[in-house]
Amino acid sequence: MSNFTKRFIISLLAFPLIYILLYQKYLFNILIIITFLFCIYEWVNLFSKKGLLFIFGLIILSIFLISILRIYNFSEFNLKFLWLILITWLTDIGGYIFGKLFGGPKLIKISPNKTWSGLVGSIILSQFAFLIFF
Repeated sequence: MSNFTKRFIISLLAFPLIYILLYQKYLFNILIIITFLFCIYEWVNLFSKKGLLFIFGLIILSIFLISILRIYNFSEFNLKFLWLILITWLTDIGGYIFGKLFGGPKLIKISPNKTWSGLVGSIILSQFAFLIFF
């Protein structure tokens, strides 16, 4: 199964799931806490012997959990959160599609598969989504 097919299937499953969870407060809280615990588990496995980096990561993950749970109680959170997820997905999709279609010079050595055309595609698709919704 290709990388694109996997991403497409996950996005088909994730979007309705997120939509449902946004309107079910307890399910959303449970999902966020499970995600947080998974992140902590992964962080411990990857960085438990890295000292300050390990502690810094735990602090960031904890701030993320508290922030998401607090933001969830804001009014109009549901639509703004869906908008944020949609923009993020479209940015990723734009970068992937433009990068695969046009290729070109590499963006940075740290992430070897990223290209300048992918960056442009990310910007274009995210701005297009922004214009549609606002």
